Amino acid sequence: MKKKLVLFLFLIICLFTITACSSKKEAATFEYDEASVKETATQWLDSWNQTDFSGYDDVTLDGLVSSGQLDEASKKVFTTWRQTQSDIGAFVKVKDVVIEEAGDMITVVFTATYEGTKNNVVFKVPFDSSLNVNSTAITVEETETFSGKMDSALFNTIIGMGTVFVVLIFISCLIGMFKIIPKIQAKMDKRQEEDFNVVTAIDNTVSQIAEQEELEEEEVLEELVDDGELVAVIMAAIMASMASNGEEVPADGLIVRSIKRTNSNKWKKA
Repeated sequence: MKKKLVLFLFLIICLFTITACSSKKEAATFEYDEASVKETATQWLDSWNQTDFSGYDDVTLDGLVSSGQLDEASKKVFTTWRQTQSDIGAFVKVKDVVIEEAGDMITVVFTATYEGTKNNVVFKVPFDSSLNVNSTAITVEETETFSGKMDSALFNTIIGMGTVFVVLIFISCLIGMFKIIPKIQAKMDKRQEEDFNVVTAIDNTVSQIAEQEELEEEEVLEELVDDGELVAVIMAAIMASMASNGEEVPADGLIVRSIKRTNSNKWKKA
């Protein structure tokens, strides 16, 4: 247990050491007067705040580039400054000024407040080793204040917890429906069974009707056969009677147009 604790502490120390090494900044390789550099940077800050970049629309910037007064890099910087100035509003005050050193370059960093945003605005003015300002490298950007970060964290926490509660409620409702689903399924199965019984009954009825029709057709055919035999017998009797009476029997035979049953009892008396 002690070995694990020592190993854990050693890892933490290593992480802090790596972080400290990575955050260590290189000192300036040249000498400079801090007050003079800050004064020059302040002039750039004042000039930036007093310039209305909204007048530098795309058409104006394209004209300045075509006339040679601006290059493409400066055009991009002016476009960024125009949008940033529109977002942050009017200048209020400078909260802090520091100088960051990085070898052959130093940067004066202003932390200022503006009317149009609750966040801090960081204005960076870079100087080379000759103490000249690289105007195209000046940056202006918003950074969240601690209260802003806390507000964002609180908002994200509320959204996250709200999402979790909504999902839990949904799952609870889904679990509650498990009791209802079998009942619904049973009703659906019963309805399907009833429909199946109805269809079966209809099929049986249709089958019975078809069988009855077939039986009737067979009876009709049998009657037709019986009638044919009866007709043949009657014709033979008639022809024999005609021959016995000396009547001439047609060579083509007799043609029977119809045979009708009579209710007379003469045949019984005969």
